[in-house]
Amino acid sequence: MEKMLLWKGIGVVADNTPEEEGTFYAYSEDLLKKNVLLKFYSCELAEDEIETVVHALALYKGVAYTFYLYHHLDGLPPFPIQLFRIITDLVEYLTFCQANTLIDDLNALCSANISSDDKDMEPDYRLSYENEEDEFVRILGLIEQKRLNLS
Repeated sequence: MEKMLLWKGIGVVADNTPEEEGTFYAYSEDLLKKNVLLKFYSCELAEDEIETVVHALALYKGVAYTFYLYHHLDGLPPFPIQLFRIITDLVEYLTFCQANTLIDDLNALCSANISSDDKDMEPDYRLSYENEEDEFVRILGLIEQKRLNLS
């Protein structure tokens, strides 16, 4: 998948933490300028039940957002070409969007979203969600490390 995405100018890094094993982040230069990453993963929930998810993570005016863009639950994950098309179409669309309308544009695409400034969020969940900005910064560090290793 990484080679196919690179062909379209989309970079991919794997999360290197044990609790996020199998989680990947897609990015382009334009998405990085807009503080957006696409997070995707597949995991086995139960025997014969695999979940595949694509989220957009965004930082905008000091608020961390997660937009739920794709969810597939079945005995088999989607074919790699399907996930490739989803990611490339999202990157292409988000590149087209203006930075000042990006949050609204992502809201129009998603099935659900949550933000760190959500007033109705449960206190325990709010504490865990405040780490979303840290996750974003950590992944930016992985992207920078990857770039250094390639040069």
